[in-house]
Parts: sequence; structure tokens; C-alpha cells
Amino acid sequence: MKPVVLEALVAEAVRAHELAAQSKGLHLAIDSESNLVEADPEKLRSIIDNLVSNAVKFTPAGGSITVRARVESGEAVIEVIDSGPGVPPEERESVFNLFF
Repeated sequence: MKPVVLEALVAEAVRAHELAAQSKGLHLAIDSESNLVEADPEKLRSIIDNLVSNAVKFTPAGGSITVRARVESGEAVIEVIDSGPGVPPEERESVFNLFF
């Protein structure tokens, strides 16, 4: 754990997916505050990478993805919002199961 500038970490992670997003004609935006959080930067970056990768993969061509990051009550809150189809209601309980 160490101090991490949330905005910089999010921007770095999103930048890694820009070419894939462009190839699908996706609009990729960041809405982030510049705050310090205590975090493991490698693990946090991995989480953001996975979320953005999934958004790029499942958002239809011409869609949009927004990555929001802020600090609430001393904790990082990161949201990846896309115009993809979402997870079907019957599968939502299983999303966090290993290998689902």
C-alpha cells in the first residue's frame, strides 16, 4: 500500500485500451478527480484494466464507455459505465463466481 494519485492511475489504465476502443468506434471518456488514495497500485490498475477491457469487448461498435473515479469517505470509488447490453438478470448472482 502506498499513496496513489487516482486520476493518474485511471488515465494510465484507460490509455492502454484506447486503440482497441478506437478500432470499434467507441467513445472512451474519463471523469476523474485528482485525489490521493492509499492503495496497491498494481492491483488497482489490474482491476481497472479488467473492467475497461470487458467494457471494450462487450460494448457494440459506436458505443460509449465512461470511467469515473472519485474518493468518498476516504475510499476510492471507480465506475465503468458503458452502452453495452449488460449482464442478464438471471446471471447477475453468478458474476463473481470463479470461472463464470
